[in-house]
Amino acid sequence: MKKIIVGLSLVFVMMISIIGNVHAATAKVNMQTAKTEFSKNETVIVDVKLSEIRTTKGAAAFMATLEYDKNSLQLEKMEGQNGWSNNPSYNEANGKLVMDKSNNITNNEDILKLTFKVKETAKSSLVTLNDISVSGGEGDIEITAVSKNIAVKSESDPIIPDKPTDPDKNNTVETPITNNTTGEGTLNIITNNTQNKDTVDGKMPQTGVNDTILTVGIAVAAVFAIVCMVRIKMLNKM
Repeated sequence: MKKIIVGLSLVFVMMISIIGNVHAATAKVNMQTAKTEFSKNETVIVDVKLSEIRTTKGAAAFMATLEYDKNSLQLEKMEGQNGWSNNPSYNEANGKLVMDKSNNITNNEDILKLTFKVKETAKSSLVTLNDISVSGGEGDIEITAVSKNIAVKSESDPIIPDKPTDPDKNNTVETPITNNTTGEGTLNIITNNTQNKDTVDGKMPQTGVNDTILTVGIAVAAVFAIVCMVRIKMLNKM
């Protein structure tokens, strides 16, 4: 009876040990970018890092589902890093990707590089890896989904301030010249306002001519009168 109890105890301990080892197998995935904000038409590189691997045999296979906003980002390239599949198996229709490495790893390292281009119609959005699992011969290790926010700089048309108006210039002569689209016509208006009415009508002023004629007439009359007086005196002496 004691042998049976001891045997069952050993089996129980072994089962607990196996279950404990299975649940202890963990790993972590991070996504990183060189900066936090990007402009339209700019290239974005997302580095995927596998770290904190807690399993005796390590990891040599990686599987996930890639999700991103196709209206904002265009996937240009997908490359394995540090000996992981240089060209990962990727199904663009459903986002499934699979990659592996020739040897198991337990250390932290970059395993994948995703290169995107920010579209002209882009807005801030997430790049996400769902359904992540890694394996190294001890079963799959399920990892919580991770995301990276790709913030896109907002662009707006520059606001041009209105030019201030000078109230002191509102009634000056320059105002109609500046605002009128036909400056020549405006200049004519201003010039004509200073001219004599006869000039505007196309006639030369007559005041100077009349004065000259009157002066000449008076002089002639004076000379004629003097001549008459001289002749009268000469007749009286005869």
